[in-house]
Amino acid sequence: MIAKQLKNAERGGQEFTAQPLTTPAVNGTTPLRDSETFRLPKPKARCPLSGLSRTSLLEYGEAGCFKLIRLRKRGSRRGIVLVDTASFLRWLHGQPAVTEEQP
Repeated sequence: MIAKQLKNAERGGQEFTAQPLTTPAVNGTTPLRDSETFRLPKPKARCPLSGLSRTSLLEYGEAGCFKLIRLRKRGSRRGIVLVDTASFLRWLHGQPAVTEEQP
């Protein structure tokens, strides 16, 4: 009993676990379509909404097709780039559909 109390004290006291305030989505993450912004995919990865590469997203965003938000701490060289989901989806759905021609 004393050993259990010592281990319990080392962990910070009682055996409570933190419960989430909201129920997470089925896969444990919030859907990108419902978020205000999303991060660019990692290098050599694809955007889960469109299948575009990181480079393509940056090129289209810098061309003004949709809104990019760049965040960086003062004095830092590196930061993160966020894509505005609403403007991105408007742009994406405004693109003409490409269909394959049947021979």
